[in-house]
Amino acid sequence: MAVAVTDRPEPPPAPVSEVTVFSNPRRWLVAVSVATAAVGLSACGGGGEQQTPAAASTAAPTTAPPTTTAPVTGAPSPSSDEVVSTGTPVDTEPPTSVATDPPVTADPGPDVAVQITYSGWDAGTQSVEVDGYVADVAESGGTCTLTLTQGANSVTASVPANREPSVTSCSGARIGRAQLSPGTWSAVLSYDSATSRGASSPAQVAVP
Repeated sequence: MAVAVTDRPEPPPAPVSEVTVFSNPRRWLVAVSVATAAVGLSACGGGGEQQTPAAASTAAPTTAPPTTTAPVTGAPSPSSDEVVSTGTPVDTEPPTSVATDPPVTADPGPDVAVQITYSGWDAGTQSVEVDGYVADVAESGGTCTLTLTQGANSVTASVPANREPSVTSCSGARIGRAQLSPGTWSAVLSYDSATSRGASSPAQVAVP
């Protein structure tokens, strides 16, 4: 009878660590040392991973920089108490002219009669002299005026009036030769005061 022969698989070689442990004590110590170092590295690696959150938790908090608002340099908006006017401006300049009533002139009073008592050429004073008075008026403060007229020429001289008991005297009115030319002149004596006025009739005076 024939017997079949089959190849028996060889047993697997023993692990190197086991062979090393049992065949050489020195290598066994080296293997143990390597295993211990590997375990230590694993422990260190695990501890580092666990410390990472702690380090993150103890880090200084980051604060954002403060924000500032730039000041507004434009015109301020009007408040509720202010009134904004958008209408046409009103001209406030004062008027250039103001209407006024005409000046009031005092009434000098009624006309009075003025009489000439003397008119002529005075050779001593080289002048025309005229005297007179205001009838029915006795007052002071008035003025007597002598007016000599020749053609277009007219010359005047004034003296203060004198109060008399019953009349107002006009005496001493004179006009010198320097203001007169030779010929005939017409003389008029007039009176004026705050209450009265009047004039005489003309008198003819010859100037040599």
